Amino acid sequence: MKFNKNNIDYSLYLVTDRDLMSSSTLEEGVEAAINGGCTVVQLREKTVSSLEFYRTALSIKQICDAHGLPLIINDRLDIALAVGAAGVHLGQSDLPVDAARRILGDDKIIGASASNPALAVKAAKSGADYIGVGAMFPTGTKSDTTPTSSAVLREIIASTGLPVLAIGGVNLTTAPLLRGVPISGLAVVSAVLGAEDIEKAARELKAIFLSGQANLSAPGVRAPDKSAVLPAGSAAAFSGIKAAIFDLDGTLIDSMGVWGKIDADFLAKRGIALPDDYAAKLSALGFREAAEYTIERFGFQESADMLIDEWNAMAIDEYTHRIALKPHAKEYLMELKERGIKLGVATSLHPALYEAVLKNNGVYDYFDVICSTGEVARGKEFPDVFLRAAELMNTAPGSCLVFEDLLQAMRAAKLAGMKICGVFDASSNAHWEEIQRLADGVILDFKDAPRL
Repeated sequence: MKFNKNNIDYSLYLVTDRDLMSSSTLEEGVEAAINGGCTVVQLREKTVSSLEFYRTALSIKQICDAHGLPLIINDRLDIALAVGAAGVHLGQSDLPVDAARRILGDDKIIGASASNPALAVKAAKSGADYIGVGAMFPTGTKSDTTPTSSAVLREIIASTGLPVLAIGGVNLTTAPLLRGVPISGLAVVSAVLGAEDIEKAARELKAIFLSGQANLSAPGVRAPDKSAVLPAGSAAAFSGIKAAIFDLDGTLIDSMGVWGKIDADFLAKRGIALPDDYAAKLSALGFREAAEYTIERFGFQESADMLIDEWNAMAIDEYTHRIALKPHAKEYLMELKERGIKLGVATSLHPALYEAVLKNNGVYDYFDVICSTGEVARGKEFPDVFLRAAELMNTAPGSCLVFEDLLQAMRAAKLAGMKICGVFDASSNAHWEEIQRLADGVILDFKDAPRL
């Protein structure tokens, strides 16, 4: 069966692993996964003989052909050619993409694994048709990998122009954390084949992916309308600025998915499903306010300090080791420092978290002041923390530019008399149109940030 490789549905990409499957046979598991919504099947066999691989590939191809779906063979070009598979997927230690392309010709699909933009661009230039990025989350199928940040994932998407799939640790808990990231699909292994009900697991993961993509095309999530607001680099919009104040979560650092997972895990330990409105309710609150709100809403008996300690313990490893700056943020901070602009932080994070993430990313010493809502009377829906940062930098509020992703916090900074640069983040895409109207400028990426 031939496929138009430029029109492949990668939305739920199944990677097989016979050691993790719950079904009695691989064929049974693949059939169930396809019935649940899987759109591509990659046959991965690392321990069997070439003969057994070939026979299994023929069997799985029959199933894929019956459903009109492409079969991709992991690594083995000989097996792919022998069974007439749609293509191959190559890792960094496999045959180079350009060599595989010369062997397979232009019609076959070639996928490549990449963990950073440089490798992704190299694969694209060598002839790859899609990129698999990961491991996005901790995974049992590959124990020697370090999770890839969503910031790196976004950079790869922007740098290649190819379909990009998220792979590694993708399951019903982690898949929602990728909502708002413009990936072309989820690559799944044990989350589907290892599930007790394979078809149901595939159906639920497909629904999560499709709901996330629907959000990307909603009216409130489109790219900034440059005619509706002054451009991010407009001198008129930001003249006289002497200090820049940065929010952290969702603005300078790519961490909002982490808090969604922490919220879900925290409530799940108490037998409570994560309410749809919970994250929005907490978004502009400081830690203590969030703890007090949570206690009141769910009737918990713990103190606010106990909840804060638990949240911090859950977050500290992520902020210390894995959370990255948003693309081009470090370069922009360096540029502002060189231009003599004072730099400050206004955040709701606990000091242990903001110190960890800023030091890990090598920018802690860039800032003249760092202020947390824990140091002022109220959360970021009020001007207090922004005014405190300006005061410590000995700069008038009108000479401060605030970088924020949350609408409520932008309103508070406006009340303080400060200029606003709205930073796009998936967590605030429902308010993006209003953010464009309120802010003095908006950016999707710090490479487009205003030149002060």
